[in-house]
Amino acid sequence: MSDYIAQRVREARKADLIRKGASEEQAEKILARQDKSLRETGRIFLVLGIIMLVIGLGVTIGTYALASANGGVFIVTIGLIATGAGNIVYGRSRMSSGL
Repeated sequence: MSDYIAQRVREARKADLIRKGASEEQAEKILARQDKSLRETGRIFLVLGIIMLVIGLGVTIGTYALASANGGVFIVTIGLIATGAGNIVYGRSRMSSGL
């Protein structure tokens, strides 16, 4: 279903470019460049999300291990973990859909 939607959106973007005066070949080149840019942006979000998630889990698990061994408090990095997971989802959707 999402492939169908992505294809329809691409066709609409191409028709809009042609309506604005671009040739079909120019429209295809523009769309290819835009798709490549979206994939690159998605890859950046994906990598940053993974890094944030790993750091968040590392801090949470590390401080829990120290607190359980020596007593004291530990830090739960909910914001970092949630933002990392959100960036992973967003990055994967940008890489795959082309929207």
